[in-house]
Amino acid sequence: MRLTRSICAAPTVVIVLVVCACVVVSSWGLTAYTVPAARDFLETMAAKYDSLFPEITIRNGQASIREKQPYIVEGLGDKDLLLMVDTREGQVPRVLDQLQKVSTGAVLTKDSIVIKNQREIRFIPLKDLPDMVINSTHIQDFLGEYLPRVIRWITVAIVLYFLFAKPLQILLLALIPYLAARSYSVELSYGQALKLTSVAMIVPVVLEFVLDMAGIHIPAQFALYLALYIALLWLAVRDLAQGPGVSEGPATAGGNL
Repeated sequence: MRLTRSICAAPTVVIVLVVCACVVVSSWGLTAYTVPAARDFLETMAAKYDSLFPEITIRNGQASIREKQPYIVEGLGDKDLLLMVDTREGQVPRVLDQLQKVSTGAVLTKDSIVIKNQREIRFIPLKDLPDMVINSTHIQDFLGEYLPRVIRWITVAIVLYFLFAKPLQILLLALIPYLAARSYSVELSYGQALKLTSVAMIVPVVLEFVLDMAGIHIPAQFALYLALYIALLWLAVRDLAQGPGVSEGPATAGGNL
């Protein structure tokens, strides 16, 4: 009870530091989980490219391969997915006929990439692409040059996401202790509910961080995170209901919510 009341009376600056710490920990955990997985996936796919796809040469917006055409990528394990290369002249009608037989597919023609999904067929022209040769060696060289930059942008995006998501979670979930307190006839302002919700975030964030660092992903992990979070808020309100009303506490340099 004493801890719950101390949280309600904590200065705003302490609560802000707690939220910032949660943002840092969540960003760190998700980055540590996703970045190595993405890097390993891309490097593995680059190494396996030559065993799955032909070497593709693009010059002056036109593609070509050395293998017999049409070249159909085998071993996909999905009869409704087609990956094919046919850069011969006048093959677009035949390519469209092939795509009509599947629900999803992509075909590289002489001057475009034809992509089909369940809604439409799109043509992406090659005319704006630079001259290049696509094979395992060139893809690995490309990743070596640009992957560190991509990882930095991914990290920034993750931090920005949590800077938005965590405060939003607090603003919404603070309604739980705020409304639950009324059912227990406990006086609890929305500002105090925000403080409880901010501090209660620590436990689910730390649990999620441990799972991320261990490389463990549980199905419906966010549901577990949310259930634990709500349970802690309910326990905090029940704890307050066992004593006298909550006071805001003395004003401090950081102020109160």
